[in-house]
Amino acid sequence: MPHYIFQIKTTLQEALAELETHPLENLYVIEDPIHNNHQIGAWTTQLPTLTHSTPVLKDDAIDWSAQWATHVPNYQDGRLKITLPNHTFHLLPGEGFGDLSHPTTQLMLDLMSHYVTNRPVIDIGCGSGILAIAAHFLGASTVQGIDIDPKALRHAQINAELNQLSIPFTHSLPSQFPSNPVFLINMITSEQAPIWAQFTSRSSLPATYIVSGILDTQIDYINSLPLDAYQIFQEKSSDGWRACVIQTP
Repeated sequence: MPHYIFQIKTTLQEALAELETHPLENLYVIEDPIHNNHQIGAWTTQLPTLTHSTPVLKDDAIDWSAQWATHVPNYQDGRLKITLPNHTFHLLPGEGFGDLSHPTTQLMLDLMSHYVTNRPVIDIGCGSGILAIAAHFLGASTVQGIDIDPKALRHAQINAELNQLSIPFTHSLPSQFPSNPVFLINMITSEQAPIWAQFTSRSSLPATYIVSGILDTQIDYINSLPLDAYQIFQEKSSDGWRACVIQTP
């Protein structure tokens, strides 16, 4: 089913009220903190004639519902069910990486549960928002998601809204890091290099890095990271992929 983004022409309340009178599925609101405005998203096979909003983006090249139904475990009735030790939440299908079809996502979830409680979390390469949302339900004090792909940011925001959460998802790291943060980094190692460069260009601070996207054959990767001092607290592997927890003093 095609997915549409609607640009608001009058007010959010008027646009929502109008759209709710039409046969749209999974209606949601996207808060855009960069431009300080809102958009509305929904799925429909019949685009209505509207007064208070106008469609500005249509995604129908890939049927994400069909893709997730084929490849994603625990996907049923149009949603992916994520079970944590203390909570269950759901994701809608979309462009963002992170749907449990790849072992690194589960590795990250397994390791996160021991480190994020009562700490600020920054999810770098947030994709679908799965790790950021999980961090919230695991007790993080604050959560922020970062991704350079605007479609992934939109997908993450959709999933936060689905779970009645207000999590900021933006395209760049904050200008200042919070005290004693946990950084979540789940991407292949070639994509991680610019991230580590940004860390080393800022003043060092005590932090925990939960990192995956590392092949089991890349056994020297962690030792090559530009960290002055660090300690590996925990490591875990699955299906040829590795994740680890790194602490800097």
